[in-house]
Amino acid sequence: MMATIKPRPAAVVVNRRPVLATFTVLLCYVAVTRSQQDDFDWTPSCPPDFSGYRSGPGCKSYFICSGGNVVSPASYCSSGTVFNEFLSVCDFESNFECGSTRPPSRRPTKRPTVSPTTRLMPTTPSPTLPPNTRSPSANVGVEDALDFAKRDIDKKIFVYQSGWSDWIPSTQYRYDGFLRGLQLMYLEGVGDMTFYLGEDVRGTEGTKVGLVNIAAFLAQSMKETIKYNACDENNWDVIDGTYPLSNACGQLEQSYQDYKCPPGSEHMQCEVDPNMEQKATTNANWYGAPGPLFCGPKSKYPYVGYWDYSHTCDFPWKDPPELCMDYPGQKGGQAVNDEAVKNRNGRTDVEGCCWWGRGVIQTTGICNFGMLNYYLGKRAAEEGRDSRYPHIDFCKDPGAVCSREDHPELKWIAGMFYWIRSLQTYDEGWNYISNLKSYVRGGMKDDSFIDAVSGIVNRGCHNPPCG
Repeated sequence: MMATIKPRPAAVVVNRRPVLATFTVLLCYVAVTRSQQDDFDWTPSCPPDFSGYRSGPGCKSYFICSGGNVVSPASYCSSGTVFNEFLSVCDFESNFECGSTRPPSRRPTKRPTVSPTTRLMPTTPSPTLPPNTRSPSANVGVEDALDFAKRDIDKKIFVYQSGWSDWIPSTQYRYDGFLRGLQLMYLEGVGDMTFYLGEDVRGTEGTKVGLVNIAAFLAQSMKETIKYNACDENNWDVIDGTYPLSNACGQLEQSYQDYKCPPGSEHMQCEVDPNMEQKATTNANWYGAPGPLFCGPKSKYPYVGYWDYSHTCDFPWKDPPELCMDYPGQKGGQAVNDEAVKNRNGRTDVEGCCWWGRGVIQTTGICNFGMLNYYLGKRAAEEGRDSRYPHIDFCKDPGAVCSREDHPELKWIAGMFYWIRSLQTYDEGWNYISNLKSYVRGGMKDDSFIDAVSGIVNRGCHNPPCG
């Protein structure tokens, strides 16, 4: 039996507006797929003995033939381009007229793309060597709808607030990492669980259901982390006007290292190592914002103090210049360790306090990181199970979720791992999957579905306050 993440304590006041607003925007892209669906419902075919590239309906897609047989699934060109069969590339619409029977008589006015756009692994196709394409079990409708919207997703949805009013593209959360994470979690999954994209992966309803599940996930992610450009949890719990550095142990009276797995799953959780040292890779970016959370043994940090956000430290015009040194881009604030300062749980140290939230939906505590390691990390490999990341020990390095630049999908996978085991399996008087389908079939007209989802994530039930 898989454990679920502990809900936030009742003291947390949840603002549903960012969730609802993001969800509403994403539903617009779900609606777009209705007009595109006719383009998805066709079967590629090749002329007898033909080898090479062929275009799909409206030249919006392409596939590969070998000896008269189709040898690849259809892949779709990006928005604003069509497949040019003469050049075997996705070309600008102004350079090629779909259905033309002869090459253009003049040189194209715009440079075409280097190669057709594929989804799983970008490659450089050639007429004789087919590129790597999507898995035969891929949900073509969902992936193509996402690809259609990818520029807007990167520029208008994966954005964070810089200063008081400016929203700029996130540096932590980008479309490529998201799509890679999604592909791994819906094609491979964890155990017998996968990210749900609908039973009918080729039909209209399957596409809509999959996109709405993604929209709900991204809406919650926007509220949790994306709008702050944060992967690691920020130090945000203010006590008597200060930010205790011991908030790394837990905020709002929580103790992250005590978030153990329920009976029957204890064998999955991480052991607390009092000598472990970690430092967050991200933190809040406002003027004077607290520095990254950190942990370490009492032998190194007998006690910790607080963050003084009013301190000024940026004087580049002085000789020699005086600069803030705690984190990149810092303009103010400093750690003050003159005396021990308690967090809400009474901690004044950071020993064993390395289990703060990480990833797009904050993975927190020794149970959740232990489960990542048990199913996806080094422990799975050592115990003879399939492992996506056999060389990453999430129990010895929980920070890998945010720090591994070679695996940008990890920050997404950690959140999707929570989603598939805590949301998609939710069935406590309100079944998530059934209500997801009903919401799509009902025309996606009200807020009740996303309100229930927000309640499950933030309070532990679909109809808070939870009794």
